[in-house]
Amino acid sequence: MEATDPKWNPGAGALFVDMPAEELHHTVEEDLAAVPDAIGINNHMGSRFTEDEPAMRTFLSLLRPRHLFFLDSQTSAHSVGYHLAAELGIPALRRNVFLDNEQRKEKIKKQLDALIVLAKKQGIAIGIAHPHQETLDALRDFQRQPDPEVEMVAIHLLVHHPLMAKSKAQRTQPGEREGGR
Repeated sequence: MEATDPKWNPGAGALFVDMPAEELHHTVEEDLAAVPDAIGINNHMGSRFTEDEPAMRTFLSLLRPRHLFFLDSQTSAHSVGYHLAAELGIPALRRNVFLDNEQRKEKIKKQLDALIVLAKKQGIAIGIAHPHQETLDALRDFQRQPDPEVEMVAIHLLVHHPLMAKSKAQRTQPGEREGGR
C-alpha cells in the first residue's frame, strides 16, 4: 500500500490511492493469487492508502466475499482501516506494538515487555514485526522464558476472540508509528 513518504517504495503489487477501482481490484486479485491460502491481510506499509477512505472502502470490499480479516498495522494514527473494516462487517484487528522499529535485540525485548504489560492490562495485545534475525532471536529468547500469565498465539485465533469484541478500544503504544510508511 502506498506510503505517505514517497521515498518508501512499496514494490510490485502495491495499491495506490489514485488507482482506478478496476485496477485496484485486479491488483488485489493478483496479490491474493500469489498467496492462495491467505486467511487475512495486513498493511505492512501504506500510511497514505490507509488514510484514504474511498481507497480503503474499495480495497476492503474485496476482502468480504473471501472471508478475510484485516489487521491494521496502524502505520498512521489517521488510518481508517480498522474502523471502516468493522463498519463493513469485515473482521478487523489492529496492532498495539511494533516490536522491531529498532532492529536491536535488547530494544525488541523491551517492546515484547511492553506488549506483555498491555496484554495483561487489556486481556489481549497484538504485536507485529519483521522476519529480521534480531527479531527472531528475541522471540526465541521469549519462548525459552515465557511469562506464565501470557500466551503467544497466531493472529487468526484472535479474530473472533470474545475479548476482541469487548476491547474495541484497542490502543497502540502512544506515539508509535512507522514513519509514514
